Amino acid sequence: MISPLLERLKTDYFNFSVGFHHSPAAVRLSVLKTRDVRHLAAALRFGAVTETMIRDFVSSIVSEFSKGRRLPNDLALAAIAVVLELRPTHFAEEYLHDLARLNLAEMRTSINVARECLKNKCSVPKHQAKSFTLPSNDRFPTQNWVQVRRRRRISVSPRSVSRYSACLETP
Repeated sequence: MISPLLERLKTDYFNFSVGFHHSPAAVRLSVLKTRDVRHLAAALRFGAVTETMIRDFVSSIVSEFSKGRRLPNDLALAAIAVVLELRPTHFAEEYLHDLARLNLAEMRTSINVARECLKNKCSVPKHQAKSFTLPSNDRFPTQNWVQVRRRRRISVSPRSVSRYSACLETP
C-alpha cells in the first residue's frame, strides 16, 4: 500500500510548488522547502511511512520508464532523494548511490539531485574544520600537530600547524 503522502509527489501541484530551476542545488533546496517533503520526512521519521512503502512507490514510478522519453515523475524520485539524504540507514545509502550512478537523459533531474544530496551529505560546512577532539588532560606526543584550547577541549588539526606555530607544545 502506497501512502497518500507519497502519492502527492506525483501531482501537478507538487511539480508547480517546486518550480523550474536550472541547477541541481537549486532544485534540491526548492524541494526541501516544500510542505509535502517536510511532511513526508516527518512521517518517515515517526514510522507512518516505511522504507518498503518508499521502495514500492519508486518501483511504480520506474515501471513507467521508456527509453527516449522523459520520465513523467522524475521530480518525485528527486524528492525521495532529498528526504533520504540525512537518514542514516542502509536503504537510504543504497537509494542515493544507485540513483547517482545512473547516466540516463530521461531521469536527468533526479540523478543530478541525488548527486547533489550525496555531495551535501559527505561535506563539512565551511565554518567547521575537519578535526578530532582530545580531552584537555591528554597531551599529543608529536610536534607536527597544533593543540589549541577551546572550551575545555583541545582541538587538533594538522592544517593549523602553520597558522598557530607559536602555540606548539613540546612533549
